[in-house]
Amino acid sequence: MPDSQDARFTEGSVASVRMTLTVTRYHQQLLELAGILINEEQRHRYSLAVIVAHMACEMAVERVVAEVTAGVSRSPKMHGYNLGNETNLTIYTRLTGDEIQNRTSFWGKFEKSANRRNNIVHNRLIPSPEEAAESLVATTALIRYLEHRFGIG
Repeated sequence: MPDSQDARFTEGSVASVRMTLTVTRYHQQLLELAGILINEEQRHRYSLAVIVAHMACEMAVERVVAEVTAGVSRSPKMHGYNLGNETNLTIYTRLTGDEIQNRTSFWGKFEKSANRRNNIVHNRLIPSPEEAAESLVATTALIRYLEHRFGIG
């Protein structure tokens, strides 16, 4: 049985434990991690922060798509969940009816951030702290929008 300074458990003893369960979605945890990486103020961490922030978006989009296609046998399949990809954006719009690119003020900033993420991954770009922060703002805006519109919070 466990042994600690706070409580000793012996065979036959009964312990009362009060727990509070807080559910945090992966996309929320990843956004939080991106913020931590930016705040570490280490040059190589800015790249990771942008990548992690976009991973958060992809997980949120995947959740939306899964919910709107639940029970639908023939729905178009996305090739990843990066809405910075024009093909994925077209399929997302067709599946959800949400023309996110036309109805949100943050879309241009999100696209810029998605291009930054691609340049980090494929061209070894190292973003500035300001660019990493801009990406975090843009990706957070996308996720907040999806949470509000589709209730995926």
